[in-house]
Amino acid sequence: MQRGVPAPSDHDARLGRRLVLDEIFDLSLYRALHAIAPAGLRSMLEALIEAETRHVAFWQRFFGLEHLTRLDVKRRLLARIITAC
Repeated sequence: MQRGVPAPSDHDARLGRRLVLDEIFDLSLYRALHAIAPAGLRSMLEALIEAETRHVAFWQRFFGLEHLTRLDVKRRLLARIITAC
């Protein structure tokens, strides 16, 4: 460990996991909406997908959670409910 740099706490690890999962949720939602969106909205969703892909990768690297690539059950269910219309 580097001098003057605090060790990550359990709180930091939980926060990192939550943040990465939230970013993956956003990305999943935009992808699902893109599949059912009218043509006029698809370009906006494509831009959001591109941005969220970068966000996911950044936070995965930042927190060392590159292995975290799949939504948990709660978020998966929520995404399906939102896109079930």
